Amino acid sequence: MVVSDPEQPIVICVDDDRTNLDALGRVLGERYTVLLAGSGAEALELVHANPDVACVLADLRMPGIAGPELLARVAELRPQCRRAVVTGYPESEDLITAINAGHLHYVITKPWKVQDLVQIVDQLLRTFRLERDNHRLLGELSQANTQLRDHEQVLEAQLEVRGREISAATEQLAQMGHQLDALTLRDGLTGLYTHRAFQERLREEIGRALRYGQPMSLLICDIDGFASVNYDLGYQIGDDILRRLAVVLQEDDSPDRVRSSDVVARYSGEEFVLLLPETAKTGALTKAARLRDAVGAAEMPGGRMLTMSIGVACLPDDAADPEGLLTAAESALRSAKRGGLGRVQFFSGDTPGEGPRSRPFGKVPEIDKFRPYQERMHEVTAILNRDRALSCLLIDLSRLHKVELDLGVQHHSEIYDHAAAVLDQMRGNTLEPADLVCRSGDGDGYMVILAPRAPGVRTDLEALAGTVEKAVEESLAPMVKDVLREQPRITVGSGRVLGNSLIRPERLTARLVTEAQDNTRNLRERKAHRDRSTLQDIILGEGLSSVYQPIVDLGTGDIFAYEALTRGPRGSSLESPATLFAIADEVDLTVELDRACFRGALRSATTLEPVHRLFVNLLPMSFYDSAFIEVEVGNLLSAAGLTPANIVFEITERLAIENFASFKRALAAYTAMGFGVAIDDVGTRHSNLETVMSLRPHFIKVSDVLCRGIARSTVKREMLRSLRHIADTIDAVMIAEGIEDIEDVVALRDLGLRYGQGYYMARPAPPFVSIKDEVRAELRSVSVSTPRPTAKVATSQDNDDEDEEDRDLPIAIAKPTPGRTQVFGTGSQSAIPKNVFGRPEDEITSDFQIPGAPIDRPRPRGSEPPSAVQETAHTPWEPLSDDEATGEALLESLRKPGENTPEGERGPGRPGLN
Repeated sequence: MVVSDPEQPIVICVDDDRTNLDALGRVLGERYTVLLAGSGAEALELVHANPDVACVLADLRMPGIAGPELLARVAELRPQCRRAVVTGYPESEDLITAINAGHLHYVITKPWKVQDLVQIVDQLLRTFRLERDNHRLLGELSQANTQLRDHEQVLEAQLEVRGREISAATEQLAQMGHQLDALTLRDGLTGLYTHRAFQERLREEIGRALRYGQPMSLLICDIDGFASVNYDLGYQIGDDILRRLAVVLQEDDSPDRVRSSDVVARYSGEEFVLLLPETAKTGALTKAARLRDAVGAAEMPGGRMLTMSIGVACLPDDAADPEGLLTAAESALRSAKRGGLGRVQFFSGDTPGEGPRSRPFGKVPEIDKFRPYQERMHEVTAILNRDRALSCLLIDLSRLHKVELDLGVQHHSEIYDHAAAVLDQMRGNTLEPADLVCRSGDGDGYMVILAPRAPGVRTDLEALAGTVEKAVEESLAPMVKDVLREQPRITVGSGRVLGNSLIRPERLTARLVTEAQDNTRNLRERKAHRDRSTLQDIILGEGLSSVYQPIVDLGTGDIFAYEALTRGPRGSSLESPATLFAIADEVDLTVELDRACFRGALRSATTLEPVHRLFVNLLPMSFYDSAFIEVEVGNLLSAAGLTPANIVFEITERLAIENFASFKRALAAYTAMGFGVAIDDVGTRHSNLETVMSLRPHFIKVSDVLCRGIARSTVKREMLRSLRHIADTIDAVMIAEGIEDIEDVVALRDLGLRYGQGYYMARPAPPFVSIKDEVRAELRSVSVSTPRPTAKVATSQDNDDEDEEDRDLPIAIAKPTPGRTQVFGTGSQSAIPKNVFGRPEDEITSDFQIPGAPIDRPRPRGSEPPSAVQETAHTPWEPLSDDEATGEALLESLRKPGENTPEGERGPGRPGLN
């Protein structure tokens, strides 16, 4: 019998007693499909005919095939089928054997109860379904795994192909990078370093030599009469000769040649330079003479015999900076050529008008005066043997690494050497004369190995470290403030070990250094925690104060705007904004401090006149914080009675803008609301003019570095003239910073700048300071007149002095002529094109100004007062009238979302402002 209903579980009941069989059929037939069999053979036929049989119930003792044997065959045919025996002999040995063999799942004892029988069969069928489903799922899982393995193999093959392609592309890019480096650093004709690459190597080697107290020499070599070689033999032979000379200079298989550690470069057409590290005067002269002889003996293309003149200068005897060393070597070369052909001349300051450059920060330390402590172990061991202990101070200068990152190795080396000189001067006063001053192993500080004190005198290492730290900081303060505009922050730790004859002195010294380093690190961490707590108290306790410096019309003396600056607690070490923000950067509170400064600036601006703008420094990342600008700034403006047209966000371009496109979009959204934008510190070494032009600010604030002393510097005037053309191109107003005298005012007006700020007009003060009447009168009384440079015929004597700096022409100040209209000239004696980038051709001619003619061009964006309506094709600028309400209507337009961005911007009062 075959059952076709797959939903009903099939149960086969087997018993040779018809009564028992019918009873099973009646009880189970109500719930399942029950098939009855009177013998084992008949049951096997039913099992063969029904593959989905779920359960077999068999009597134990039957003629023919007994119950255990039947169930064993069923287990072979249908392993998933549940199997049970219905018997009155549960203790039978056959049952035990069947159970042990795994052929039997359950034993039902006669006489059975209907309820118990149904429960047992239900349980057997549930386990059947679970096992069947598990088997099915296992098959599906196995099939899926097979497919995944196939896909994995395909992906691995594809990845391998792509990996080979990427490796090939990476290798190609690396080769191209090497080629680009070679094109940048290597001369295409000779293969030597280029002039630019040599300048970089020169600065690095001088910094290294000054740091480690090593000598260094510079040779400038010039081929005598090389112009005649090109004239007689042709430029092709001349190029071949230069290539041959490069080979002669680079070969290191002879004492006549240079070492592999030396730096050889093509300085100009037929001039070569050699940098000889760790080479003193005597060695440099010997090397120069051998090199001159080698060139004279070398076979040159075209059969021409050549001679070479060489000028030699040495560090630290002749100079202590790159410019001074080059000047000394060039002076020596000119002296050699004046003396004849093929001469070697060492620099001498006796030549009139020629002498070594002044050495910055005093005398360069003596060679090897402050050697590493590893090189002075014999002295350290002697101290250990005498005192039975070893103590030291570790002067950590690692925080001054910022000087090297911002200004280069040279400046860092000068400060580093000055710190050593200070420690050396302290011996005999704070320190003992026998104390050893050594360089630390990492090169970021110094160690002072303390010599034995008088008998019975104990040294308080913590107090001594504090005294040394204070003295070094005070001595370094002028130098560090001059280059970084912030206080030096150094740490002096200490360490002590006791003598132990079982441990070598070298190991004891290493243990001492480790202890001092751990102590220094702990001191740094405690200082940082204390600084962070102090700064948090200042921010939360309203310890900041706002001051305001006027931005003045340089022609009339009228106040155009104010810049908000911030000061720390008066009379404290944190009063200086440079120190305040330097600490904030170290303890990661820059954003919090910047926001506090911004809030203070607006809260104190309640008396700002409606016609004036307020320049407020703000981090670029704040432009992505819509809640801050749209809500908090809006509330601050409302409380101060101001509108967005009164506020100019001042950002420093040199700080990081991670997503420039998003930043520009955020900036455009806020300028459309009426806020102004100014780029600060333009004209410094960090400036990126492409960034300035891309941001299209309303105002460009020229750095005080460029403005200060501009009346006496031709270079600065030309740089500012170029910046003015850029400002005209992007329709921006230029504001000069750091003005300190009337001569600079005249020069800036001559260059077309209308606005400026600085100590000459007024110092930062509580709101809102005005400029003095005498200053305003002086601004209105002067006019500009730039003397025309006189033409000069070049002579041979002029060529000898061609390396000297240009003489800056002074700016003449003239009193106004009665009845004559004063105008601002362009600062040049020739027509100067302005604002022509991307302009139609018929508009360009109007941008050429003739000296003496009035400047006639539209006012740039932002030059009108906030109360005037300004029409611009760039950023919409909302009008602001004197009698306008507090700006609630405009503030409602601020409800727009923003974004989030970079770190590192200055808040109000950051360094660089007056």
